[in-house]
Amino acid sequence: MGLTALVGVLAGGAVSDRLGPILATVIAFAARIVVFALILIDQSPLSVAIFALVFGATFMVTAPLTVLFVRDAFGTKPSRRAHRPGSPWCTRSSAASAPTAGR
Repeated sequence: MGLTALVGVLAGGAVSDRLGPILATVIAFAARIVVFALILIDQSPLSVAIFALVFGATFMVTAPLTVLFVRDAFGTKPSRRAHRPGSPWCTRSSAASAPTAGR
């Protein structure tokens, strides 16, 4: 499942680049639904192998696509509050941004 997850993430990225992240996610979840239905109907070794390969390939696909959904929902512009000295999200130290006396 681990190797097919790598292949699935790369394929999901290619599909997302061409068709968009929503369709790539829909395809991944549709494939999962199909293999879960298959394993409910037939538990032969071939069905289990197909399930493992397809589920492995779709297991991590949604993780990188989530970043695209967050970007689309919230945008890429940083928040003003995040860059205010003293804010817990500020990456600048307060001492570095404070004016120095006597200079």
